[in-house]
Amino acid sequence: MLDRAQVLSQVLGSGSKPVERLVAWLNDGARNVVERASAASFLGQARGEAAARAALLAHRKDPHPLVRFYVTEALGQLRPVARDALTEALTDPLRTIRMSAYGALAHVDPRLRDDPAHAKVRAAYEHRRDVILADDPRHLVDQALGLLVQKRADEAEALLRRAVAISDPVPDHRVKLVRVLLHQGKLDEVQRQLDALAKAAPNGQATRFTRAFLHLYRGQPAEFLRIAEPLAREGYETKSLLGAAAHARRQLGMPP
Repeated sequence: MLDRAQVLSQVLGSGSKPVERLVAWLNDGARNVVERASAASFLGQARGEAAARAALLAHRKDPHPLVRFYVTEALGQLRPVARDALTEALTDPLRTIRMSAYGALAHVDPRLRDDPAHAKVRAAYEHRRDVILADDPRHLVDQALGLLVQKRADEAEALLRRAVAISDPVPDHRVKLVRVLLHQGKLDEVQRQLDALAKAAPNGQATRFTRAFLHLYRGQPAEFLRIAEPLAREGYETKSLLGAAAHARRQLGMPP
């Protein structure tokens, strides 16, 4: 999903009150679904805000499952917990949302854990981490990183491609995919990812980052430095850029 720090930065920099901005994001059906889901997630932390509660309740039957899931989770974070809405969500068509509602209600009413009427959803809830976030880009990225540690790059690439498909045009996960593709030497595919980034944001930081590393992997260290050094000064992926810049300088016979 969209990086939470990025969401918060956009909301706080919008010139409007954060809750109002998040409500507007959630209400905007034309907005990228992961942004709407992120807005719902943040609204769950606005526990004393009547506007946040009203917006979440209004979207408890949102047509998009990912939004509905995060609305359900957010309803469980409100104080007081939105019991009626969560009880209603126990009958949602999607098991992942039923599990989310069960988890929130079981936390405030432990008796639910012994209710035989919810035995199936309780059993599913015990394994929720493997199921409930199957379409959450952040979860897919976490899984991919675990596969990379195990040197299972092809499987990690597949998961990252799913994350990109869900979160597009948000660039964060595409950059992670680019890193894996570079490591595998799939430069033609990196070029295709660069084309997609450039189409959405020609001078965006993710676009310049990808372009710089593509130059480096193509044996063009000078071109890499031309793009990477200003980008590092902007504070974007500084550690990666500075480490690669030192390597590029060595290639050019320059001091570090």
